[in-house]
Amino acid sequence: MMEVYPGIEATPMFSLLEGCMQARQPAAFENEFTYPDGNTAWFELKMEPVPQGVFILSIDISESKRAAIELESQFRRLQALREIDIAIVSTTDLSLMLRAILEKVTASLNVDAADILLRNPYSHVLEYAAGRGFRTAGILKAEYQLPASRYPENFNVWPRWTEVQRFNDELRHRVAALPGVEALAIAGNQPLDAG
Repeated sequence: MMEVYPGIEATPMFSLLEGCMQARQPAAFENEFTYPDGNTAWFELKMEPVPQGVFILSIDISESKRAAIELESQFRRLQALREIDIAIVSTTDLSLMLRAILEKVTASLNVDAADILLRNPYSHVLEYAAGRGFRTAGILKAEYQLPASRYPENFNVWPRWTEVQRFNDELRHRVAALPGVEALAIAGNQPLDAG
């Protein structure tokens, strides 16, 4: 086996194989396999001692593993949202609240930098309110003029989803054009909620 798979003796699977052969006890574990093209797959390996050596049953569990990883990711996002909710209701200090929100957002989205723009009720401009992780001061000047036709003075209800999506796309484009913004990871995968 070591001639066919050089280096296998240094893997956790080989230790289990040895244990299964010597102790004659079944073993099982999950293994992530990387193909030569860089793609990966997860396999559950079940080993049973047999008179000829060891019988290995390999079951592809990639889909269930990906689903479990996605479920864990969703759980972390919900946990972050809960912590943001707690931060919002536990203080009246806006700067503390925004700092807590930014901390949770950057951690849950796994980004280095994020900022929050708040709507100025008089000028209908989204203005920089707080930021985290930016290396230049260019973001401090970030603002976005809300189109009056889509966001009238007394709007109380979010516009239809397509309008929110257009707004998000335009905002991403304008923020990406700011000086000093080299890589942008807005919650672009998490657009503003239209609900």
